[in-house]
Amino acid sequence: SCEDIGETVLTAAQFKAVATDNPKLLEKMELENRVSELRILQRNHQEEQMDLERKIKGYYPREIERANEEVEKITEDVDLLDETEGQPFIITLEGKVYDERVKAGQMLLAISGQLGKEEFKKEIGKYRGFTLYIEQNPLWASNKVTISGAEDYTFSLGDSDIGNITRLENMVDGIKDELSRAYHRLQELQKQFETAQEQFGTPFLYADELVEKSAKLTELDTELELGKGDDMVIAESDGENTEDNEYEATADSVGEEV
Repeated sequence: SCEDIGETVLTAAQFKAVATDNPKLLEKMELENRVSELRILQRNHQEEQMDLERKIKGYYPREIERANEEVEKITEDVDLLDETEGQPFIITLEGKVYDERVKAGQMLLAISGQLGKEEFKKEIGKYRGFTLYIEQNPLWASNKVTISGAEDYTFSLGDSDIGNITRLENMVDGIKDELSRAYHRLQELQKQFETAQEQFGTPFLYADELVEKSAKLTELDTELELGKGDDMVIAESDGENTEDNEYEATADSVGEEV
């Protein structure tokens, strides 16, 4: 992580500063560590801003529109359900009306059994104002029934005649719950959209610190480079003095011998 890297670099800096007895080198390494961390945070901020912009311009408007359409369609289906609320059970399958659940379930299984092995979908009847379709796909474990109104609602057929009719009724009765879920999703998308709009355009929190630390780091780099030059001049001067001293010592030795 960034913190682990920072600690490693700082430890190396402390060691090098102690070894060279130069506190400015320690300060330089600490600044390099902090500037590196700040630049990582800045890149993350920039990426987050770009992601927010994409969602504000594309994702949220598109998803909110879809959610609105879904709410409108399911609302139509709920209104259709209300027209038959409380009425006795009645279903039409293959043109024949059934008012007994067991016989209706037996007929539904018979229709399912007549389908071939190829992918296939066909209309089979009506229930509470909705159109019923049966669909088969070789990749499915069982055939499916779709209850189609303004929106579609699908369930898989089982082996029980009465069980399949119960699934049909439960699916239709659950449309009102589907409306609640669709409306909740719409509200959540709208809240997320508002939050994204508030967060988009916010400045990088540590921008001033990054500018300040970067400037100080440049200043220190310059000082340390100049310091190296001074050290070289001093070293050369010391070398010349050493040579002069050696020459003088040699001359004195020769004079004494003479």
